[in-house]
Amino acid sequence: GVGVDGPTPDALSTKCWMYFPEDEIPFYRATVFSNYSQWNVSQPGQQWSLMCEVSESIHRPVDADSIAQACVTGLRRSGLLQADHEVCSLWHRRLPKGYPTPFLDRDATLDAVEPALRERGIYTRGRFGGWKYEVSNQDHSLMQGVECIDHLLEGTPELTWFDPVTVNRR
Repeated sequence: GVGVDGPTPDALSTKCWMYFPEDEIPFYRATVFSNYSQWNVSQPGQQWSLMCEVSESIHRPVDADSIAQACVTGLRRSGLLQADHEVCSLWHRRLPKGYPTPFLDRDATLDAVEPALRERGIYTRGRFGGWKYEVSNQDHSLMQGVECIDHLLEGTPELTWFDPVTVNRR
């Protein structure tokens, strides 16, 4: 997290998040966090904030001691932070597990595991329960819960979890 003194720049006042595939930028997504709530800074109206998300793997290790400053450098390099923007706070948190990572045998694995769990009354749904990144946004996760309950009570199909291609065409 990067806190910045001054008002949110006009060019960023309506932005939510932006993606950065460039190798020289250490984060893959930057979010204008203060646009979600004025209370995401300590002095509303006098500060704004950005959140940078950095992926990490054995193929792309991250130095926890320097990543926050590397993100500030990346924000300046990308143009989100200008030379006259003064950073007033930095916050860093490493989450060892962030997203379910799709893999080639995922569907075959889920096809074997999900029915076995369901037979035991366990319904794995949502971003981390379903392991289906293609239907793991907040709206999808909520619908998975609604559809699971509807299925249990009324026998209706769970379209979001079992048929993500159809759901995403809507």
